[in-house]
Amino acid sequence: MHFKTILFPTDLSIKSEAPVAYIKDLVKRHRSRTIVIHVVENLDELSHLNIPKKPLEELNKERMTIARKKLKEFTIKNLGKLPGVSQEVVRGIPYRAIVETARKKKASLIVMGIHGGGGLESFLIGSNVLRVVRTAPCPVLTVRGKP
Repeated sequence: MHFKTILFPTDLSIKSEAPVAYIKDLVKRHRSRTIVIHVVENLDELSHLNIPKKPLEELNKERMTIARKKLKEFTIKNLGKLPGVSQEVVRGIPYRAIVETARKKKASLIVMGIHGGGGLESFLIGSNVLRVVRTAPCPVLTVRGKP
């Protein structure tokens, strides 16, 4: 198989760095381009809390700006010297945004870190990974991080 485009979703945590070594190896072997993606969940879903639309829009915009900055730092730190790396911050439901981006960008492979922890966080993260695995338009490589 040839992996022309690798999609690397990250939540920007240190635990999401687990796939970095795999991505570097795949890029060397396949001369792949890598798209690092971070999904900012939409606060519009909180409209039932009676937050005025204007402050909600401003908050969403601010969160996107912060996410872009953090994603750039994450990418430089982990994949800085790798050729063909781009970054993208999108808004939405994480698993849907990841799958949609994979379709739009014609990803040949999605490489995701999975957390080794437990509890509610693990359940929520795990459910996003599971949904990506079930609905992705391409193979998904999951890499377990340290618990």
